[in-house]
Amino acid sequence: MALSPDERRRALEDGAAIIEELDAAIPLIHSGLESLVQIPNRPRNLDVAMQNLAPGFERLLKLTYILAGAHLRGERPDWRVLKGHSHDIVGLLDSLAGLVAEDEGYATRPAVVGDIEFMRSDQGLWSLLEVLSHFGQYGRYRRLDDLVKDQRVGADGEPSRRWEEIEQELVWARSDVEEIVDSMDLLTPATFETTALLQRLARAITRIWTFGALGEENTIHYGVLSAFGRLDDDDLGQHLPTVL
Repeated sequence: MALSPDERRRALEDGAAIIEELDAAIPLIHSGLESLVQIPNRPRNLDVAMQNLAPGFERLLKLTYILAGAHLRGERPDWRVLKGHSHDIVGLLDSLAGLVAEDEGYATRPAVVGDIEFMRSDQGLWSLLEVLSHFGQYGRYRRLDDLVKDQRVGADGEPSRRWEEIEQELVWARSDVEEIVDSMDLLTPATFETTALLQRLARAITRIWTFGALGEENTIHYGVLSAFGRLDDDDLGQHLPTVL
């Protein structure tokens, strides 16, 4: 059945919205990962990193969740469902992983089995996403709020403080922790661990698009997603992808 003029217009608007959201989310994630890395003459800035990572992953996850609902349930989630997630990236990721796991053609692929397990249960990843969720909800303006509030959160309440604690936990869990301590350089392995986890998450979300869990019509977006989709396990944490 031919689409009506209104339906055609809506389809074109929706297609443009998907492209524009991807074009916004992927560079935000990339910029956030770049900001985690300390380079000569530019110390890393965790506020800048989280300012990009939090909305980047939130936008990518919400867009993926909308399209997964349309493909697997026959309708997009109600706007109130998305509003209920607010900036809760952890809850959104868990809901998305549970939804796409229903697609057997996608979920039974060997690589995807690992992806779903990672997205739903990796404690290091969830800890980082909890910080990003808190940053998106409350933490962005912690210092400004403290300037005008009697009940101050203080430096211990800064999301960056918790981020650094998680980095330390990830480093302490490594088998080469004694060598790292002896080297006096904890930042390099800490950045490696956090970058690897977030790159792996971005790759897992990319595979939801490219392995058909959103319908074949959405596999066409691999071009913008390929910055993460082409990463092998050995690439994770090593080099930042180039945004095409």
